[in-house]
Amino acid sequence: MVYNPSMKKLLLILLLSLGYIGSAVAVSSLDDYYTSLCIAEKSTGFNWENNDWKITNYTPSKYVVKKVDPTKTRYNYSCVRTKDITNEIWQSYYTLTSSGQPKLLTYGCYTIKRFGQTYEAGEQDCREDWTTYPKEDEETNPKTRKLESVWCEITDFTFAPNGWFHTGYIHKNVKAIADYKDSISVSVGKCSTL
Repeated sequence: MVYNPSMKKLLLILLLSLGYIGSAVAVSSLDDYYTSLCIAEKSTGFNWENNDWKITNYTPSKYVVKKVDPTKTRYNYSCVRTKDITNEIWQSYYTLTSSGQPKLLTYGCYTIKRFGQTYEAGEQDCREDWTTYPKEDEETNPKTRKLESVWCEITDFTFAPNGWFHTGYIHKNVKAIADYKDSISVSVGKCSTL
């Protein structure tokens, strides 16, 4: 097959259109394994130059976020919290006092990669915040209504499957004088399920 840059652009436009117009279905079950396409709208940060931080704008990126089956991870140490979800340490049911809305905090197994990147980082536990129906008499946890947000601590990526996301990178080097420091960045945008 011959590489054609215009076909690649056409495919990208088609995928983006399908993601934003076609599906945008709410995630409503702990067992829903879904994919979200997250497109940054703004990206800014700092570059280290001549022993000082210089403000810069970055080209916004696209990310593919997948919730995956924790029993099918590549490594035994991946998604330990999700695999041990029956342990009540990793689940919390509570009711918001301000609204009376029942909520469930749990964990899911996710992968995150930049769009078009061939390398996919390992799976990671990410905290999920759900709205729920009221708890029935014998239920340990109530039935879920909608996945509101997901926080992936390792990659510092927080998103709603069909809503806003933000991610950033901050390192620990605070030396006053250094030949090199990694850039500091923050990006914001929107996600949509595919």
